[in-house]
Amino acid sequence: MTDQSQAAVLLASQDADGGARSDRRSGWLRFFGLLLPFSFLGFLLIAQGAASALRGVQPLRSSLDTIALRALHLPGHADWLIFGDSLSQHVLMDVSVGDPARVADLTTHAGAGMPSMYLLLRRYLSTHPAPHHVLLAVSPETYADVPSQKDGGFWLVPTFLEPDEQAWLSRFYPA
Repeated sequence: MTDQSQAAVLLASQDADGGARSDRRSGWLRFFGLLLPFSFLGFLLIAQGAASALRGVQPLRSSLDTIALRALHLPGHADWLIFGDSLSQHVLMDVSVGDPARVADLTTHAGAGMPSMYLLLRRYLSTHPAPHHVLLAVSPETYADVPSQKDGGFWLVPTFLEPDEQAWLSRFYPA
């Protein structure tokens, strides 16, 4: 092979390598410049659409969230309302104290304290007639302790979202 033919082969191989490198580079540029940003933008639009569609839905983060929703939709017109802490709640999970239409169980836990019981009572009374009896089955700490700013901000403020509930809570747990 002559020097000229060797130079031509070498030049052709360099062009082929440069072309492959150029194709790889344009593939990465297309991925990072177009595909990734548009995919990310599409995901954000889908997430925002789902979030706005679920805006009015109460989150169920804890048992207090479930109890707060249940207070509005309890069946019947209870003669008895039971408020309590987690000790009472665990007992009432296993033991029936009466017909659920006549005995409304609104037991919660000590972390939410008496403010949650007050707000649960208000919720219950907004959709039901007044009961004949209210039973408080709480330990002395629950009755005496007011939840701290941290506990109130975690348990109460995200659970009780009605404007009047938020106004009442803002006096004790400012945002």
